[in-house]
Amino acid sequence: QEVKNMIDDIDAEGTGKIDYNQFKKIMNNMSRLQENFGIVDNLGVGFIDASQLQRAMEACSIVHKPQEVKNMIDDIDAEGTGKIDYNQFKKIMNNMSRLQENFGIVDNLGVGFIDASQLQRAMEACSIVHKPQEVKNMI
Repeated sequence: QEVKNMIDDIDAEGTGKIDYNQFKKIMNNMSRLQENFGIVDNLGVGFIDASQLQRAMEACSIVHKPQEVKNMIDDIDAEGTGKIDYNQFKKIMNNMSRLQENFGIVDNLGVGFIDASQLQRAMEACSIVHKPQEVKNMI
């Protein structure tokens, strides 16, 4: 399933097949993820905690509050250890990448932020219905 997801993410034509350059891009992304995890897991124990994940994200100019990072780990940490391994780290990073892509679609002007009407349209496109005032309160 993981391989299928990687192909789907990069297969713009929807053929279920990728060419050499697309394969190379997937491999480069995986290599970067492994490198980043290894840098953050500076003790080499195979796990990182919320503070380590936060530092990794900040190094990539991704800013989240400590509680948000803890929530990301809690959402994916089935064992409840407060730590994640490489595969869990990869899932978080892939989810963030998809969020960035989706934000870019909603931010159709490319200004780096969206207003309540853009969020409302995006939610409606996903069959999520909220009153305009509720959407304004979200922002």
